[in-house]
Amino acid sequence: MSDNHPHIILDTDLGGDIDDVGALALLHALADQGRCEILGFISDTAQPDAISAIHAINRWFGRGHLPVGRPRALKPLDTYASAVVRATSDALPEGHDAPPAVGVYRELLAHAPDRSVTIATIGVLFLVNELIDSGPDHCSPLTGRELIDAKVDRFFMMGGNYPGDPTLPETNFRAWKTPGVSRRCVERITEIGRPITFIGSELGDRLHGYGTGARLNDLPEDHPVRVAYLDFFTRVPHWVPDESKPWDTIRPWSIWDQITLHHAVCRDTDLLEEVAGLNTLDDVGINHFKSDPNGPHAYLKPCISPAELAHNIIEPLMLTRPQPVPFTVPHTRLMPTGRGEKSSA
Repeated sequence: MSDNHPHIILDTDLGGDIDDVGALALLHALADQGRCEILGFISDTAQPDAISAIHAINRWFGRGHLPVGRPRALKPLDTYASAVVRATSDALPEGHDAPPAVGVYRELLAHAPDRSVTIATIGVLFLVNELIDSGPDHCSPLTGRELIDAKVDRFFMMGGNYPGDPTLPETNFRAWKTPGVSRRCVERITEIGRPITFIGSELGDRLHGYGTGARLNDLPEDHPVRVAYLDFFTRVPHWVPDESKPWDTIRPWSIWDQITLHHAVCRDTDLLEEVAGLNTLDDVGINHFKSDPNGPHAYLKPCISPAELAHNIIEPLMLTRPQPVPFTVPHTRLMPTGRGEKSSA
């Protein structure tokens, strides 16, 4: 893999909205095309099956060796991630056995060339904050701030509203009982000197014409992406405002996270324009963006129609079948043992 290609760490809240699963499929498809290298995953969902489901999807795409970090506290929760785990016949690593997220972040960054890593966040920012707070350890003598400064090229964050509603926080930036968490994260990354590109709630919303994914019904029944999407739609969460639910088939859905990953890898200015400026947040997560050509931040504006971006660019990548890839284990100590397996150590 050329060093000109992004080296991606994906921080995801898979297990909530279903677009995270579509984003994983898209990222693996882009890696199969040689457009990026996936270093590892961070799960900020406190659900053990979410971590196991990420491993299941990675195995399906031939990258079962990739590490997945977990948050500190985990609690059982039955979501579409659980359906993926139940549909997988092979032993999967247990979520409780996964290595801590900060340790995964630190080891992946420590092994990476300088300024080579792209961090994409499509969930909340708690674990990035913990990385920033981290001190020297066996992985590196550098602090979390110093590792980000030395190793990270850029952040891509799904979060905020542009221009959006100035009175309501977008879900990923919401305080979630921890006032100021998103504000502090964005401010500290900016202080370190790493640029951030934001993908807002308007870009990718099915209600704005971006809905896609119905063709996932045509994937094999055991495909973990199809399994996840179908389970999501057959027991749609309570927060989905539609009186006709539940549904018995996969329907078009929003693609915020898919757009985030596509731009993080491809950075195609013919599809999306980056508007430079400064993004500030308050303690509840409401953001305010001020345009400035010399600003450290940017948000994305579409250059093509929602339907063209959704159906011609994003959906084909979500439907890509796995391609054979070399199996290597660059960071074996980051991998937990599988369900029913014993460590050889």
